[in-house]
Amino acid sequence: MLQPYPDDELSLYELWAVLKAGKKLFFVTACCVLLVVALYVLLAPRVYESTVYLMPPNSRDVQPLNIEIMAGVDGPVRQYSPQDVYKVFLDNLSSHRLRMEFFRQQSLETYFRKSDEPTEAEIFEKDFNEKLVVTLPDKKKDSEQGIITFEMDDPERLAEWLNGFVSLVEQRTLDDLAADIAFSLQTRIEYLKRDIAGKRQKAFDRRQDQILRLTEAAQVARDLNIVDRMDLGLESPTASGFAINTADIPLYMRGSKALEAEIEVLKKRESDDPFIGGLRDLEEKLVELQQLSLDKSRLSVVKVDKSALVPYEVKSPKVLLIGAIGIVLAGVLGVMVVFLAHGFLTSKKKMTTT
Repeated sequence: MLQPYPDDELSLYELWAVLKAGKKLFFVTACCVLLVVALYVLLAPRVYESTVYLMPPNSRDVQPLNIEIMAGVDGPVRQYSPQDVYKVFLDNLSSHRLRMEFFRQQSLETYFRKSDEPTEAEIFEKDFNEKLVVTLPDKKKDSEQGIITFEMDDPERLAEWLNGFVSLVEQRTLDDLAADIAFSLQTRIEYLKRDIAGKRQKAFDRRQDQILRLTEAAQVARDLNIVDRMDLGLESPTASGFAINTADIPLYMRGSKALEAEIEVLKKRESDDPFIGGLRDLEEKLVELQQLSLDKSRLSVVKVDKSALVPYEVKSPKVLLIGAIGIVLAGVLGVMVVFLAHGFLTSKKKMTTT
């Protein structure tokens, strides 16, 4: 017979006796808890995770972008460094536009849709955008490594889609940078073309002005009946006997014959190019710019340090952790149920005796 103890004292022996008496209830409760945990582990959807590690490209990989500098193009020219190009790529990794483009390109809505209720935007955000996580380089640790992770229930498609998304972002970054270079080159080409066209127009206008001046002078010469050149003593002889013009003479003094001949020549001139200073230099620069082209096959905006691999280890549920928690929970609940049952029976006995 158990020795009674005061109500305010706790007997470990009594506790052990209660647990021993209710061992069947303890094991039943613990088994039920473990069964629930086991069913959860078996039925819970498997989630896998794969990762891509990224690093900046090498200097030689971005050299084609500096085509304007290498060609000696005049004016302000942007110089691209590996870090500049890498930053553009990392920014595009988080681009909502590119993520949605890949989501639609791969028809991911069909794969993730479980019912007709969610919209495309809701599926995109919940099942793709939120699970595609980009970790930017840690500047405090002086690290240049970027990380992108993605998780889903199909390990093979997971690796395929993650690598595909990185490839899409890389290609779009290449296209954007190539478009910037092409735009810069085209802007310079158009500027040179306008400059050349402007010089030609000015030369044409000057020729028309000269024709008009000569025509008026020829008319004056004809009115004065000056056919040949007349110097009117405006030349003074030198010691060697050569005559030097000491003053500007009016055009009509050259005579109508010479003026009309020059007018005819100016009218028949087919091109003013040989008479335009610096035109050939501009044309040479234009040809050089038109021959420049960006070789995208030699260009790289990122170095994939490690591609996404098919994961074989489940990220969740964590079987070992859940199992350990289940065992602890089974023990705690088993003890609680035994003591609750003992307390209930004790209270019931007291009520019947009274």
